[in-house]
Amino acid sequence: MLLKELLEQHGTGDAKLTLRLLVPEEPYEGRGSILIEGAPQSLRFLADLLYLHAEKGTGASIQIHPNGAGNAHFSNTSNLGIYINVK
Repeated sequence: MLLKELLEQHGTGDAKLTLRLLVPEEPYEGRGSILIEGAPQSLRFLADLLYLHAEKGTGASIQIHPNGAGNAHFSNTSNLGIYINVK
């Protein structure tokens, strides 16, 4: 499957990713966590996105965001996007 096909196929479904920054109540060395939440098919989409993008090789990058390009892949409560860069 091509990356473009994956994005098109998943963008029409009901399963959406939710990404949010979780900030701990007690400072944990000043670091929080990122919540990645979704139905099984949403998490498979994310896994496939990472895999297919990694196959493109060094220097390849992609960005999808709930308030921009790729917003069809995110829930309404998501407030973080994804930027993937292959080193």
